[in-house]
Amino acid sequence: MKRTLLFFLILTFILAGCSPRQLTTEEKSVLYTAAVETVGAQLTADFDKIPTSTETLVPPTLAPTATITETLMPTPSPTPSWDRVGPGDVETLILMYNSTASSTDEDPFYQWESDTYIAVEDFRYQLKVLKDSGYTTIPISLLTEAIRNGAELPPKPLIITFEASHRNIYEITFPIMQEFGFTGTVFLVENYHNGKYMATSDQIKELIAAGWEIGSKGKTGEANLTTPGIELGPEISGSRLFLEEAYGVPVNIFSYPYATADGNVTSRVAEWGYIGAVGIFKATTYNLGNIYYLPRYEVLNTWTDEDFFNILPWKPMNMPVRDVAVEQPAQ
Repeated sequence: MKRTLLFFLILTFILAGCSPRQLTTEEKSVLYTAAVETVGAQLTADFDKIPTSTETLVPPTLAPTATITETLMPTPSPTPSWDRVGPGDVETLILMYNSTASSTDEDPFYQWESDTYIAVEDFRYQLKVLKDSGYTTIPISLLTEAIRNGAELPPKPLIITFEASHRNIYEITFPIMQEFGFTGTVFLVENYHNGKYMATSDQIKELIAAGWEIGSKGKTGEANLTTPGIELGPEISGSRLFLEEAYGVPVNIFSYPYATADGNVTSRVAEWGYIGAVGIFKATTYNLGNIYYLPRYEVLNTWTDEDFFNILPWKPMNMPVRDVAVEQPAQ
C-alpha cells in the first residue's frame, strides 16, 4: 500500500505553514475530496488485510488490546417500523457540526470569520426540518454493526456528530437536541479534558446518560496524523484508553483531525480497537469500503435553508418554513 502521497505532503505544508488561518470552503472541499478518494480506494483494495502490521508502535503503557470492542452505546428502542438492514451497504445521513454559536458569549472560541459556527436559530430550524421529515438518531456504533453483521434500523436513520466539546455543547446544543428527541456523538480530545471553557467531565457524563455516544479525536486534536514521523500511538490508542478510563464506556469511533488519513493511519485505527472512523465527504451510502472513513456532511453557516434541505436523502414534498422565532436575518 502506498503510504506517502503527494496530496498529504501538500496538506502537511498547508497546515504547518498557514496555521492558524482557517481554510476556505474551496480549499477544504479539495482536501477532503482527495482524502476520501485516496482512503476509499485503499480500504476497498486492502480492507481484508486490516490489521496488517504486527509492529509495536506505542509504549507498553499504551498497548491496546487486540480484540475490537463491539459493545454498542445506548440506542433508541426499536419500534415495529424498524427493519433489519445489512450486512453490506447501509444508507443513512451523518451530519458534522463544529459549534452552535454566533458570539463569544455563546462560545468563547467563536471566530466571526469562520464558516463552521452555526447560529442557534439556524441549528434549531435544521433539527426541526429533520424531525418533521421523520428522521431518528442512532449512534455510529449501530451503523457499523449494521454494516458488518446487520442490525435493526429506523426507516430514516440519522447521525449527528460534534467535533468540539466546548462548554456550549452542554449549555446550548444538548438542550436543543433534547427538545427534538435527538441524541448525538461528540468527539473528545484528551488534552482538553476538563479544560478551560470546555464541557466538564460531569457534563459529558450527563450526555452519555442521555444516550449520547463519545468518540476520540486524538490526544491533541490538532495533529495531522499523516505527517511522517508522528507518534500515532498516543494520538490513536492512548486517547482511546484515556477516555474509556475517564468515562467508563467503550470508545469505538475515531475522528481524524483535519479529516485526513492514509492507509497507515486507518490500519492503526483498526488495529487499536476502533470499529469505525469518520471523515468529511458528501455521501450517504456506507459499507466495509468506507467504514474507517465514514463520510459526513459538514454543516456550514454559509448554507441557505434550501442547501440544508437538498442534502437530505429522504425529504418531504415541500421544504418546511421557518417559524417567526427563527426567521433568517435580512441579507
